[in-house]
Amino acid sequence: ARTKRWWMGPSFGSGAADVPGETQFLLCEVGSAYALLMPLVEGGFRCTLSGSGSGLKLLSESGDARVRTSEVSNALYVGVGDDPFTLVAESMAAVAERLGTFQVKAAKRPPADRHLFGWCTWDAFYQSVDPAGIQAGLRSLSGGGAPPRMLIIDDGWQTVADDPGRASGGAGG
Repeated sequence: ARTKRWWMGPSFGSGAADVPGETQFLLCEVGSAYALLMPLVEGGFRCTLSGSGSGLKLLSESGDARVRTSEVSNALYVGVGDDPFTLVAESMAAVAERLGTFQVKAAKRPPADRHLFGWCTWDAFYQSVDPAGIQAGLRSLSGGGAPPRMLIIDDGWQTVADDPGRASGGAGG
């Protein structure tokens, strides 16, 4: 289920009516097997699922009322398997091959700095990042025996609404 404009969270239910709007990945237990339904993104269109009475509804949208189409060739991937972990891995690989827009982890070379522990300020501060908080977080992690080797300062660059409590206009705020 969408928890923020940019973030999805898990949702659990017992039937199609329980599937929240804008679902982007659905793994269902069907008897002794599993089904995976993955709405796709292709070109200028993004697909999502939602519960609709006793069934599911697939929505394809561009995000712009002026952009329309009568055909979306890759809207939904459906896979079935006995093991949910294998099903997810095989399904992601199949979608990656079909769309050609991304690679799965197994097809990528790991980055050289993967062994370095890092900290991103977003989960601690969201948009309220300040130097004192960052310094306190770094001291806390180091004091706990896990000094970060990388720091990502994230203050929510994807914000879509003005923050009335924050000044605007350049690097000085």
